Parts: sequence; C-alpha cells; structure tokens
Amino acid sequence: MSNFFYLDIISLVLSLVFICLIIYLLIREVYTLMHRGKLVLKIHQNKYLAIFWLIMFIFWGFFLKVDIKRELYNKDLGSFLLHIFLMPFSILWIIDSLRGSQIRENGIYVSMGFIKWNKVLAYQWLSWNIIELKINVLFNRTRKFKLICPANEEKKLRIDEVLNKYITSNTN
Repeated sequence: MSNFFYLDIISLVLSLVFICLIIYLLIREVYTLMHRGKLVLKIHQNKYLAIFWLIMFIFWGFFLKVDIKRELYNKDLGSFLLHIFLMPFSILWIIDSLRGSQIRENGIYVSMGFIKWNKVLAYQWLSWNIIELKINVLFNRTRKFKLICPANEEKKLRIDEVLNKYITSNTN
C-alpha cells in the first residue's frame, strides 16, 4: 500500500472528527436558543459579517461540487471532506452573526457564547458604547469582558434598567 492511501485514511478520519464537532456545535447552538429564555433586549447584530459568511458558504459549496465531481472521476477520497466541514462551520457563524449580542431572561449572549446571570458579578460603562462585565469563571476567579453596544442614550438607559434587574451589584 502506498503512503497516499494512508494519507487518505488520515484525511478521512480527521474530516469525520471535524464534521462531528461541527454537528455538535450546531446542536448546542439550537439547544441554547431554545433554553435561554425570552429575548429581553437585542444589543448588537453584525449583518456584514453574516453576509461575509454567506458568501463563504456559497464559495465552499461551489468548490464542494467541483471536488466531488473530480473525486468521483478519480475514485479517490480527499479534499471535498474539507468543504463538508467548512459549510456547516460557515452556517454556525452566520447564525452567530445574525443573533449578535443579546440580553435574555437567563443570561447574556456574546460572541459564540452564553453567560448565565449567576456568573455576572457586576458591570460598568467604560464609554458611551462599551460595557465591561465582571464574570465569575472557574474556581472563583473573575474575568473582565468588554461588550460593544452601539447605543443611543435611550437604549443605554434600557440596557442599564435590564442589567440592574438581573445583576445584583452595579458599578457605574
């Protein structure tokens, strides 16, 4: 057997692992959307990033089609598995970009993550559009996290009202 055969097997195994990881992340995203409570306030949404990932999804879909035709003709596994991984990855980023930062009943959505209210210790406005959240992480260590909220004065007051409702201490 040639070295190329072993490389094909390794490529196939790694691609399947990545595909399983992406499927897990998509299922986790759907679960999170369903179990994080009602939307209280939408802070920020990045439509331009969603458009970028949509273009990448189409780009990878085109190359997936080309690679599948080439691989079927050569009867060889290979690079099309990478595109199968990249397409759900781009869908995950489209979902995240369109969802954006949100305040929900059970916590705050930030880029690719969800912070429960019991982990948020305090917040502080650093400027008119940046909030710093003090978050409790593992072993009672704290971490500061900056959240950009393009807000006018009315939206800033609404954000203050909602955060004061859910966070016990506040340092303005």
